[in-house]
Formats: sequence, C-alpha cells, structure tokens
Amino acid sequence: MDLSKQQIELAGCLRRLLKSRFLLKSKNEKWFQTIIDLRQEIERAVMPIALTLEVNESLGLAYLKTVSAEAEEAVNFQAGRRRTLTPLASALVYKLRHQRLQFYLNPTNESSPLINTEEMREFLQNFNSAKLDSQFERAFRKTLEELTELQIIDEVRTDSGVFEITALCEVLLNLDQINEMKARMENYFNSDTTTGTDHHVG
Repeated sequence: MDLSKQQIELAGCLRRLLKSRFLLKSKNEKWFQTIIDLRQEIERAVMPIALTLEVNESLGLAYLKTVSAEAEEAVNFQAGRRRTLTPLASALVYKLRHQRLQFYLNPTNESSPLINTEEMREFLQNFNSAKLDSQFERAFRKTLEELTELQIIDEVRTDSGVFEITALCEVLLNLDQINEMKARMENYFNSDTTTGTDHHVG
C-alpha cells in the first residue's frame, strides 16, 4: 500500500512521540514543526489510547500525556517506558532545574542554560557515600549517561564537558515541586537507604 506524504509524516511523528514521549525542538526542528502542522491529526490518532498531545512552543517541547488520571487508572497499563531515576540522577535534576531557573531570572550572554561537568561533579560530591573515588566516578558517569539519554541534558559538542539544560527539566520538576524535591532528596541521602527514588520519567 502506497502512503501519502502526510501519512508518512504522521507515522514519523507518532513513532517519535511514542518511543520517548518527549521531542525537543532543539534536537529536531523539522519534526517539531511537523508535529505542530499535524497537531489535529496526531490528537485524533492518540485519543483511542487515552493520550493527548501537549505542545509548548515557548519551551520548544512536544510530548504525549494521559487524558486524565481517571482514564489512566481505568486503562491500568503504562503508555511508553517508565523510568525511575537513580538517587544521584534525582539529586542532579534538582540542581539542573534550579540552575535553569536562575538562568532565566538572571540572563547572561549565553543563548541557553549551560552547566559543565565539574559543576555537576562538585554538586554530587555532597551526596557521595562511596568508599572509593573510583566508585563515585563510575556512578557520576552513569548519571550523566542516564540524563543525556533522557534528553534532560545535552552536550553542546562531543567531549566538550559542557551541557545544555533542556526544557524537559521544567516538565519533570515544576516550580511548586522544587522545595518538595529538595526536602525529599535531603531526607533520602541522610538515611541509610540504598534503593532508587520514587521520581519517575515518562
């Protein structure tokens, strides 16, 4: 069966949104614009699985979300992959969100909020319970890989050690949640618990 250009574009939008749930304009302007152009068609396509399309043009972010908590409970099956962040990743998300907020409250010459590897390492040293430096470094590198894969940070150039803090931070942790997250994070690292946190992505 031959597909029209619009059908192919619609399929491309749906596959990208369903794979990761989030699409950043900064990572793919072409598909972000296609999502805007086909917004009504995408919404009609995902409604049968109790999802709706959210597009935030000011943040440059498009993603799928459930139509309601009631529908989610009734369907009783997670749409897409649900990821539980590791403790260090959860702590770093707080730092990233706070730094992104400060960037917009106190604008600089930079075009986007940035953070470097050393700043992140220094912050996470506050929560370091590893007995060996090499153990902490492995956990730190794993944290960077985890948040890069989730598109929460994006290295501006390969091996530059400088990362953009993406708009995804604002979806994962809104202003009302910052203080709550800080308190929960401090309680966690002050305890003897070693399992994952309850902060989820997706």
